[in-house]
Amino acid sequence: MQHFEHENSTSSGIAANGSTGDDTVVAKKINHNAGERDRRKRVNDLYSYLRSLLPISSYHKKKVSIPETVSSAVKYIPELQKEVERLKHKKEKVQWSSSPTINAKQEHLAIKKKSCKTKTNSFLVSSVNVLGDKEVVIQLISSTDHTSTNKEIGFLSKVLENLEHDEDGFVLLNATTMKCSGEGMVLNTLHLQVQGDHKIGGEKLKEQMCSFYQNIYGTLL
Repeated sequence: MQHFEHENSTSSGIAANGSTGDDTVVAKKINHNAGERDRRKRVNDLYSYLRSLLPISSYHKKKVSIPETVSSAVKYIPELQKEVERLKHKKEKVQWSSSPTINAKQEHLAIKKKSCKTKTNSFLVSSVNVLGDKEVVIQLISSTDHTSTNKEIGFLSKVLENLEHDEDGFVLLNATTMKCSGEGMVLNTLHLQVQGDHKIGGEKLKEQMCSFYQNIYGTLL
């Protein structure tokens, strides 16, 4: 009788231990499955967000697969980059065509100081600002104290002629002239575009302009 009870207790212990082991395995599987569901949900949410950023109609967005979403995003990113560059370019053009810059006025003050000593500093290449690879804005300051209208027109004509015959082949897109009579300053802004596959070097172009000015200014005195 005692022997029988011992066997029963042993069997019960084995069953209990086995049940505990099974519960642990089941719990691990449940946790794993829950974690996997959360991961898949996060991934799907990210793809849904990416899909919402693409230029696709709301109706088609629901039908686009994950591979198609990734492919569309890869193609769309360069388009966005080009659009950003276009807007930056447009912003720069607006800024430079709106009004004379503070730097231009400061450089004009330098002209006036030098003009007290000499009358040969009536023109100055104020700034050369490159807009992208193909366009440039050149600002030229002249002092009305020592410069006649005919002389100024002659100078600008020679500047444009020189740029048009440059190896880069510049073409004038727009030109504006602003006269500040109270300050004795005329600011000429030239907006140019380069032809062909050439790219504009701002510093090099400014050096060329300054050198050109030194060479032709004497003929206009």
